[in-house]
Amino acid sequence: MYQGQMHDVTLGLVLPPIDEPSRIYAAATVAEDHGFHSVWATDATLPGYPWLDGLSVIGGVIAVTKRVEVGTSIFVAARRNPVLLAHSLASLDFLSGGRFIFGVGVAERDLRPQEFAIVGVPMERRGRITDEYLELIPRFWKESSVTHQGEFFQCEQITVEPKPVRPGGIPIWVGGRVDESLRRAAKLGSAWMPTLITPDDYGGGVASVDRLCICRGPRPREYPWRCVPVRKHRTKLRGRKRHPCTEHRGHLPCAVRRLRVVLSGRHTSAVVGADRALHGERRSTRKCAPLHE
Repeated sequence: MYQGQMHDVTLGLVLPPIDEPSRIYAAATVAEDHGFHSVWATDATLPGYPWLDGLSVIGGVIAVTKRVEVGTSIFVAARRNPVLLAHSLASLDFLSGGRFIFGVGVAERDLRPQEFAIVGVPMERRGRITDEYLELIPRFWKESSVTHQGEFFQCEQITVEPKPVRPGGIPIWVGGRVDESLRRAAKLGSAWMPTLITPDDYGGGVASVDRLCICRGPRPREYPWRCVPVRKHRTKLRGRKRHPCTEHRGHLPCAVRRLRVVLSGRHTSAVVGADRALHGERRSTRKCAPLHE
């Protein structure tokens, strides 16, 4: 991996589901001050223990930062109203000055099914609902009035304002690692954002997404990130000092050092190399639970 590729890889921090406000804001400001690309919040409502609302966390992070990108990792759109969600996300992008990234997925089948039950959404349809919403929500950001007659949602002459301020709209980074998720990323996303994935699986997924994009024909890519692996390792960040992605770890307070990381880059080999440097491994030994669509 040549030096230019190494510097093409960026590092983001995923905030914990709950902590003292001062520690959350300190993590975000430290990340910004030391050149991290992004700060991310998670999404859950009924996990069985305290968990902050992810969009509310993003709003707080926006207030204490000026440059770092902010995003959701991973937000489950299928259990939300798409008009209300489009408005919330556009508002976050507006307030942040165009720094918001929408990381979206469908959630694992056995992960908190009650969160779908309380909004009357059948879990087995969450993938199809997500597809419809990912086609619909960007329309609210671009069009002055939207009429939609879909399988899961209908509306007449809806206007959502303010519009996002980022040129081209809010980037949509699609999560998941099954075939349907790869298809969704290729068709509807600006980037692919898998979680709990090994370097080998990451490389194979990138190749699959690229093939799907080619099969569907060229599609404008408004943002440079092709794919983004997320390693949800609950261990301290550690690594070889010679790698650019590890150079800031000495500045991280305890609240930050145990955060999960997001690596992003345009070169598969560079991202894999950064992943191994951060975790001090030659290969991942973690097992991944199947993610069913």
